[in-house]
This record gives sequence, C-alpha cells and structure tokens, in this order.
Amino acid sequence: MRKQEQNLSSIVALFLGAAQSKRFSDELNKSIIDGNVTYPEKTHYFAKDISSAGGTIQLLDENTKKTAGSSSISEGRLAKNEGAVSVGVEFLYGTGDASKPGSVDYNTAMPAVLQNAVITLSQNGRVLLSRPVSDAFAKGTATGHAEKVLELRVPIAIRDAEAIKAELEFPTGTSMPAEISATEQHMFLTKIYTNVTQRKA
Repeated sequence: MRKQEQNLSSIVALFLGAAQSKRFSDELNKSIIDGNVTYPEKTHYFAKDISSAGGTIQLLDENTKKTAGSSSISEGRLAKNEGAVSVGVEFLYGTGDASKPGSVDYNTAMPAVLQNAVITLSQNGRVLLSRPVSDAFAKGTATGHAEKVLELRVPIAIRDAEAIKAELEFPTGTSMPAEISATEQHMFLTKIYTNVTQRKA
C-alpha cells in the first residue's frame, strides 16, 4: 500500500508539472492544477497492417477508428480533457487477418527489417518519442511480458484533443514481406502504457 501511495504521488506530480508547463488544453491544465481530476491507468494501443511496407508509413491518422482489439484511439487523437502521461511503451508483431486485428497473436519474433525500423510519436511538431523498434528488445532473452516493455527515462505527456503523428520508418532500401495470403498479413501493434486524466465524480 505504501508503494502504491508513493506511485500515486509521483503520478500526480508528473501531471501537475505537465499542466504548469501547459502541455494539455487550457481547460484540462486548470482542472489538474485545481485538483479536479483522477489518474486511472490506461493502455492506449493501435494495430497496423505493415505487409509490403517500406519507407515511412503512418500508424495513426484521422481515419483511425476506436475499435476493440484494433485501436483505443479515434481519429488519431485523445478525447478532449483526456491527457496522458506515459513511462513505458511496447512494440509487438504477429501475423493474422488484418480485418480482424483483435484475433492476431502478437507473440511472434520480429523480422530484422522491423526491428531496425524507427518509430516516432509527435504532436504539433513536438517529438515525444523517437526510438528504434529494437530498443524494446534490448534484453535478447526476454521471455516475460514486463521484460519486453521499454521503460522511458523521461515520461512523455500526450496532449488531449490534438492529433498524434505516429510514424514507422524502415531502413533505406528495405521493406516488409508481402502478405502471406489474403487472410494473413503482417501486423504491428503499438502499446503506450499511460495514466490518463478523468474528471472526479
């Protein structure tokens, strides 16, 4: 219980610092400073068919719909007054039917071209994260879930109601293999482990 209380205090401090730096919308910044929000845990995620992908591709856009098993984010942005702070991300790969991303088993070894790709998250020109996918696999013998999560040395604040640009850049001259069949594609899943703001009842 003591550790949980310490964790909560740290989370509150992170959000307060972000609000004072005006990282969220004006309305949400005020709510945080006034103590009118709570900070539940939430995993944001989005899946993408990357079959035959090369160069730089967008993982999120205005056409992304919030759908269980596919994406927790709608239209490429968090909801109004739902700011987030993240201290960990995870990148997963699997093969399966892109039309049913929720049925894909994201527990397959990544091909080298994907491990060497760079994922960048940004908002309004401000880079939140830019890391090789392989950074999440620094422990080559990782077997447990927790060992595959990339812990961020500096937490990132994701602004509410503002477009999130999520790009995956493949090494020059490389590309992912073509789809295996009409019902089996190469799928990439990004998970962002966060605490989010929620208005007090």
